[in-house]
Amino acid sequence: QAQEHSVELARRTAAIGRRFHRAWVERAFAPQLARRADRAELLDLLIVATDVLTWKLLRRDEGRSRAATIQRMCRLTEAVLRSDPVRPER
Repeated sequence: QAQEHSVELARRTAAIGRRFHRAWVERAFAPQLARRADRAELLDLLIVATDVLTWKLLRRDEGRSRAATIQRMCRLTEAVLRSDPVRPER
């Protein structure tokens, strides 16, 4: 991750990975995204819920088992999909 900011190849590779992941989330959750007025926000949240860094945090940093990591990421994704848009305070 640190190399992403200092090594051009790492920067380009990370950018490709982010675009690929975003496109995958848009395809995988197309039906859910299509019927939401908060599509952009929902897409952001789904990207975070399914990101490799979320996996790393749970699996490596927190030492969760593979099954527990999958369960937590699925639960997070399901919660995001069930959520209502949050209205910003004025």
